[in-house]
Amino acid sequence: MRITRDLLVKTAKDTVAIKLRKEKDIVAAFMVGSAQGEHPLLGGMTDIDIIIIHLDEPKVEREIQRVFDEVHLDIVHHPQHYYLQPRELRTEPWLGNAVYNHPLLLHDVRHWFEFTQASVGAQFYRPDLVIQRAQKLFNNARDIWSVLKESRKSHSERIRFYLAAIASAGNAIAVLSGNPLPNRRFGLELPQRCSAIGKPQLADELFDLLCRDDLSRDELTGLLADWDTAFNGAGGQEKFSMDVHPLRRDYYYKAFEQIIADAPVQSVYFPLLRTWNKAICSFLSSSPEYDRWLHAMGHFALGREDFNDRLAELDAFLDRLEDILEKWAASHGA
Repeated sequence: MRITRDLLVKTAKDTVAIKLRKEKDIVAAFMVGSAQGEHPLLGGMTDIDIIIIHLDEPKVEREIQRVFDEVHLDIVHHPQHYYLQPRELRTEPWLGNAVYNHPLLLHDVRHWFEFTQASVGAQFYRPDLVIQRAQKLFNNARDIWSVLKESRKSHSERIRFYLAAIASAGNAIAVLSGNPLPNRRFGLELPQRCSAIGKPQLADELFDLLCRDDLSRDELTGLLADWDTAFNGAGGQEKFSMDVHPLRRDYYYKAFEQIIADAPVQSVYFPLLRTWNKAICSFLSSSPEYDRWLHAMGHFALGREDFNDRLAELDAFLDRLEDILEKWAASHGA
């Protein structure tokens, strides 16, 4: 089947129409993400991201549903109160961008969402608002570092927090020139965002925090087998993160194959490490899946013996990033 933007949009509209017949408290719904863009596929796969807003607290927070072999739905449910302070949403890096960044509106009761969107969009890229969004992400990264410095968590938990700090730091850079970066495309698009603010070296510095010495394409391809075992095993657990839902296996795996084959190898580090970590948190530390994951962390210089050095490197990176954000704010009158 040929996957086109029109097909993806029609699927999103049909999905919301079915929801509206069953759920009477929906006040708005909109489609976000790469599926509404010109190049929705990565590795021949995509998901359709839909946000549904309910009058009150929704019964579920997130759903993953199959559409075709190449496409699945990723539906997030929000209560309306998330959106009742549009001025505050201007400084929210994720939700503010979702509202502002040209989402495809699928349902809107009495034009409420259009009004909210107009309010959020007023001067959205005013420098003081941009730097507030970046600063929130930076502060989150620094807070995580502080927690890790003092904590005695398991190694899988430490890596989970470490990667969350990397995500926030990278997106603090990204939001200076656009929207935050999704997991699959984080490594592919980060160099462009760093170049956009005149700091192309930042991308390499951040990639170094993920892998000290670049791995070969063959090494990465070999590690995919252990990633696959962990991902499939996590999805078979009674309780698992929606990020490692079985329907998302090919969505990631085939993207990784394409990135490893066609892009700089650094581009795959973050999504590979983060999804592997989310999967491994479902396993006991005595399991073979955990042992293989821990061995793989050695390849990235993220093993137990490396971690204190990695925290020091992250600290130094965050210090440089803080200085860059301060200079960006000063130069833009923010």
